[in-house]
Amino acid sequence: MPADNLPLTSLYRLSLAPVILLLFLFLNTGAWAQRYQSITTEGLDNRVSQGGDTVFVINFWATWCGPCIKELPYFDELQQAYAGRPLKVLLVSVDAPSRAEASLIAFLKKREIISEVLHLNEAKPHEYIDRIAPEWSGSIPATLVRVPSSGKRVFVEEELTLSQLQSIVKPLIN
Repeated sequence: MPADNLPLTSLYRLSLAPVILLLFLFLNTGAWAQRYQSITTEGLDNRVSQGGDTVFVINFWATWCGPCIKELPYFDELQQAYAGRPLKVLLVSVDAPSRAEASLIAFLKKREIISEVLHLNEAKPHEYIDRIAPEWSGSIPATLVRVPSSGKRVFVEEELTLSQLQSIVKPLIN
């Protein structure tokens, strides 16, 4: 039967079929999962420098680092505890640029991370480590806390607990 002769209910069902299929594919591909943005050290520095009185808690981690993964939930808890206050958690993955897409998407699909996730798109760690923190040996996890307006900063090169994070951040929040 030609389309112009189909009853209205049949046309309605036909027009919904592609929408239902697309919705099914969208839900099953993990498209609801947290995404990440690729950034360079210069882009990260510009982002933080324009933050004014915001306290930036920048955690450097990787999908293959056990201690990094263990502490990630604490950063989300910190972000939630200071909701509505001038605090921003940035989770910066240092996974190799050649593997970042596959590793980060799979990693984020499995977890419910609420903090903003960035990928440091730099191929040579020995070139960006000193630009981020001269005292950084390059090991992870590492956390840099910065307040651009005052120039205050704290750098910690070890796995942190929630109480350690709070003790670093509390004196810096206005």
